[in-house]
Amino acid sequence: MDGRARLLRWAWRGEPASIALPFDGWIDELVADATRDGVLFNEQGWTRPAAYYAYDPRRGAAVADGLATASKASFSDIVADEVEATSSDGTLVPLSILHRNDIPRDGARPAIVQGYAGYGVSLTPAFSPTSLAWLERGNIIAVCHARGGGEKGRAWQVDGARRKKMNGVHDFEACAQALIHAHLSDHMHLYAQGGSMGGILIGRAITDRPNLFAAANIAVGVVNPLRLVAAKNGATQFAEVGNPETEDGYLGIHAMDPYQHVDRASYPATIFTIGLNDARVSPWMTAKMAARMREATTRKAPIAIRVDEDAGHGAGRTRDQAFSERADVWSFFLAASGDPAFVPR
Repeated sequence: MDGRARLLRWAWRGEPASIALPFDGWIDELVADATRDGVLFNEQGWTRPAAYYAYDPRRGAAVADGLATASKASFSDIVADEVEATSSDGTLVPLSILHRNDIPRDGARPAIVQGYAGYGVSLTPAFSPTSLAWLERGNIIAVCHARGGGEKGRAWQVDGARRKKMNGVHDFEACAQALIHAHLSDHMHLYAQGGSMGGILIGRAITDRPNLFAAANIAVGVVNPLRLVAAKNGATQFAEVGNPETEDGYLGIHAMDPYQHVDRASYPATIFTIGLNDARVSPWMTAKMAARMREATTRKAPIAIRVDEDAGHGAGRTRDQAFSERADVWSFFLAASGDPAFVPR
């Protein structure tokens, strides 16, 4: 529910009963034995590493069984707020906000707003030790569970796909705006981030509301879906976005195509990240989008492409390559907001 796990026990007779979980998180694995009572499951959260818990129906509780992921990263000062943002059509959109528990609500916290909104993929709670480097500075990571994902079931996915793709874009904008309304961040410190199919989400958010964000990162993104037929992996994405060779499909895809909506505007500083060995989303889409944005923008902010010659579609990178990219993107964000420690000299 809303991208967070719920565990139900369905007895032979009667209605299913909810089982209290150790914390609000996500269950990655569940194992049962037909010859024994109870169940074993693996749960993790935004601030809790994965651990196994055993539920015994006789005790009516889930307890840790000693198997757990060890991490030296301490999230004791980090909290995860689960709230809702109101989208343009009144739909309530789940929003997860990670931050240090003592940050001031001064309306100027650097805040990364992440989203995907595609293929029914849910952005579930996941423990990421490296995010602590961002959060411990008093910065924010917000995860928008926009339509197109699966956080609220099949209907949530359908309501953000094909001709309804822009619903997810407006959901994302609403989540970013919610951080401003909560006096956590402002237009000069908001950063949009997404990749792959999320390239449509971020690309259309910054072309629809260019002044909402200070910076954006689109990683290996689909940013010109009207040209899917010309791409290696294009036809496999027709179920999500439609077929551009049909009239209905063309009109729907044109509405969601970031490249087609680049016009004279004040675009945020944008860093595209790609791998030249990407066989899933063609790198030339990024080149086209960046070139058009550079010609059209009226803001003195960089439009850059970070190229990894050895990488593909996110996968196949070494840990050092992944960390290096993250450091570059975060530094780019902070430089866009004028942080003196990150502005190039």
